[in-house]
Amino acid sequence: MVLIQFKLGEDVPALDADRLRIGVNKALVQSQSTLRMESGNFAYGGYGLHMNGVASQQELDVLRGAIIAICAEAGYKGQLWVGLPQSTSYLKIRNAPYFWDGDLSVRTTSVDIINAFRASPLSDWFKPAAPARIDRESKASTSATVYLNIWDSTSGSNANALINKRVSIFGVACTISAAAANPRVPLCQNCWRWGHPTSACRSASTCPKCGGPHREHEHRRCCGLCKGNAKATPPVAPTPADDLPHLDYMGGDPNCHSHTAASLGLEYARPVNPGPTFIARADGNSRLVIDLVFVQPSEIIRAHVCRESDLQGQSDHTPLSTVIPLRLKQPKHKGQTLKPFSDEEKEFIADIIIGMSKLTGYTPTTVRELDFAANTIAEVFSSAWSKHLTEFTISAKSKEYWTGECTKALEEYRADLSVEKHKAFRSTVKAAKRKFFDARIEEISETRGSLIPNHHHQKISHSGFG
Repeated sequence: MVLIQFKLGEDVPALDADRLRIGVNKALVQSQSTLRMESGNFAYGGYGLHMNGVASQQELDVLRGAIIAICAEAGYKGQLWVGLPQSTSYLKIRNAPYFWDGDLSVRTTSVDIINAFRASPLSDWFKPAAPARIDRESKASTSATVYLNIWDSTSGSNANALINKRVSIFGVACTISAAAANPRVPLCQNCWRWGHPTSACRSASTCPKCGGPHREHEHRRCCGLCKGNAKATPPVAPTPADDLPHLDYMGGDPNCHSHTAASLGLEYARPVNPGPTFIARADGNSRLVIDLVFVQPSEIIRAHVCRESDLQGQSDHTPLSTVIPLRLKQPKHKGQTLKPFSDEEKEFIADIIIGMSKLTGYTPTTVRELDFAANTIAEVFSSAWSKHLTEFTISAKSKEYWTGECTKALEEYRADLSVEKHKAFRSTVKAAKRKFFDARIEEISETRGSLIPNHHHQKISHSGFG
C-alpha cells in the first residue's frame, strides 16, 4: 500500500478512484516500472493506494509527481505526502559514554547520539522517531544505555540493517541491539484509571473532565458545574462550550505558567518554606524552582503551600502540599437556651435558690471573703445552667419560632404522610408563629413605652429682670 497524506487542517480533495488509478499506472508505465495500482480507498485521513508490490524510492518519486498533477486538476494546491506505511522499531545501545569530556562534567545528550549516527555509514537506515533516551547505568557509572525509536517499514528493514552494527560515540564503538517495546501502563478510556486496557474494563463509564458517572460527550448535559440551573435565584447560566469550569487549584511543572493561571482567575501561592522544588539526582548541583501552585486569590494565605521534603523519596521533584476548600459550606454554630415557662426553667430557678441559700447570713468583711462570695454565686448559676440547658444548632435555616411541638408534629407527619397529619403539622407551626410574634410585639411595645417620656402640663412662671 502507498499512503497519500495531506496537510493537517486542510480539506482533503475529492479524487475519483478510476481517474487516480489510470493516471498513476500511466506514469508507472512511462517510467518502465512493473508496479501497478489495483485499487484505492479513503484511509488515515487521506487515501490508500493498493499496489501489486512494494514501491521502491524511485517508484515513490514517480507516484508523487503523478498524484500532485491529479490533485492540481481537482483544485488542490496544498502540500501532500506520498510514502509507504511506517511503523516504529525499538533499539538500544549499551555501554555508551555518559560523559564525553575528560573531567566527567559534561553529559552526553540526545543530540550527540543522533549526530553520531548521521556521521556514520548507518545514516541511511537511521530515521529517529523521537529523541534518544539516555539512562545512566548507576549513580557512580560513567556509561549509559541509550534507547532509540526509529521509523521503519512493516517488515522492519531499517532495524534489521542496524542491529548488531557498531556506531562510534565520542570514540567508543557501541553495538546496536534490538529492544523490547515498552507500552507503559495502560490508561482505560472508559473509567479513566491506570492499569488495564479499555477492552478489559468492567467499571461504569466515567467522565474524564469531571469524574461524574457519564461519558465525555454527555458532560455539558450532566455535570452540575457546566449545565447551569435556570430555576436558581438568580438563574445560573451554563458554562460556554469553549470555557473551563470554575477552578480552585492548578499545580505542576513549568507547563503551568503564570499568564495561563491569571487567565483562569488564579494566582501563584508561594510555599511557606521556600526552596528548590527540583534537585537532579544525577547532578546534585542542579537545584531549580519549577513546580508551582496556583490558587484563588482569596485562598493564597489559607492554601498553606508547603515543600514536603520528607516525602520526596527517589524522585527529583519535591512534593508540594496544599490546603484547598472542597466545597463552600456554612459552618454550624451551637447555641444554648432555656425554654420559657418549661420544667427545665423551674428546676433551674429551684437549683439557684438552693445554691444561694448557702450564703444566707454570710457577711463578707475582707476582699478575700468578697471574692469567695462572688465565685460561689457564679458557680451556682453556671452549674444550674449547665444542668438544665438545651443545645441547638444555628444555621441559615434556623427558625426562632420553632418549638418542640413543631418537631413532634413534623415527625408524626413524616411517619405516615397522611393529609390529617399534614394539617395538624401546619396548625402547630401556625400556633407557634402566632405565640412567638405576639410575644415579640408585646415586648417591643413595652420597650418603646418605657422609652417615651411622660409629658405633664406644668405651669411655668416667668420672672422678669428689672
